[in-house]
Amino acid sequence: MTSRLDAARALLGRSPLVDGHNDLAWELREAGSQDLGTTDLARPVGFTHTDLPRLAAGRVGAQFWSVYVPVSLAGEAAVATTLEQIDFVRRVVGRYPDRLELALTAADVERIFAAGKIASLIGAEGGHSIACSLGVLRVLHGLGVRYLTLTHNANVPWADSATDAPAAGGLTAFGRQVVAEMQKYLAGGAADENRAVGSALRVPLDPSVFQKKNGETRPASRIFLSTDPAKIQGGGAIPLDKKDLGNQPLAATPSGPVLDFTDSKVPGVYLFTFTQFSGPEGENEKPSYAAYAFNIDAQREGDLKRAIKDDLTQLAPNVPIHSADDSSWVNLLKQKRDDFSTRRWLYLFILLVLIAEQAMAVRLSFHTRPEDIELHAPSAASAYSHGTAAPVAAMAPEPEPVGV
Repeated sequence: MTSRLDAARALLGRSPLVDGHNDLAWELREAGSQDLGTTDLARPVGFTHTDLPRLAAGRVGAQFWSVYVPVSLAGEAAVATTLEQIDFVRRVVGRYPDRLELALTAADVERIFAAGKIASLIGAEGGHSIACSLGVLRVLHGLGVRYLTLTHNANVPWADSATDAPAAGGLTAFGRQVVAEMQKYLAGGAADENRAVGSALRVPLDPSVFQKKNGETRPASRIFLSTDPAKIQGGGAIPLDKKDLGNQPLAATPSGPVLDFTDSKVPGVYLFTFTQFSGPEGENEKPSYAAYAFNIDAQREGDLKRAIKDDLTQLAPNVPIHSADDSSWVNLLKQKRDDFSTRRWLYLFILLVLIAEQAMAVRLSFHTRPEDIELHAPSAASAYSHGTAAPVAAMAPEPEPVGV
């Protein structure tokens, strides 16, 4: 028996034991014991099954803290209570920094476990916590929630519970959107910003923006961007590693130029610089940037974004990281090009109209005689002679200009 226990302890020393669900936050809420000034989890807490000494004795390496709220709460009440539970879990983790640390990724779990602490993750229990809102789901993810069960013990409007009478037939269309949103996080740690290394990237470009009238285009320049957290500098800055991959000609298609990129051999972000044309013959040129991520896990993506914030502005100001299927930036460029605010000739035309209108007003004021006003509108003539406004009801249509 001793040898087996020793083997088990050795295994738990090498690999984290992950507890997928712990209701301590709700138990303490129900008991009115969420005041961490009076409830000390570093000591045995008799009325619960969890405290830090027992977690250590059980060799727990990672703990999912549930931010459960009952299904009797719905809408804003469910969301608000879920946020309070998240706040409590984060305060617990902050209270015992020598024993607990918030984990957002698998890499965080391994790092925290290696440091001898319990990796603390957050899980939400039941889709009622998002109040039928993908926006709330994304906010919960941003606050550290790393799983959401679709239901608890009752249906939600978009999913059936196993312990309730079927109503949605499993998942509704919105329920499938919820699942798809969460799958994005599983794919790469953030929504719409990851793609497998080696897969093809195809970006169709708007010919009215990226092609001259004679069909001429400019090759896209390519730069590979990556980061190495081991090179972290003072103040937390991480230097951005850049590698010039040279230029790539755009492919000509009947619908316009296309970038076909198949050289993503290393995980990282690939920055492309395209050339926009403007002017009657496309004689004016300016750069346009797009960045696409390939196989970036959540931790490396965070490092990369920190590096981008510090260094990338010199290469491509304010460039976002796109998914490989997202060419919306091309449409945004076209929309901006077609937008009213970019048509300078239209502004000039409006200015000329305003000038003409003002000139006509001056012409009328100088060439309309008082006796003509009196003929058409006596009360207006009286006001004219005294420099006051005439009653609106007494105003006749403006006379045709005379004395030209």
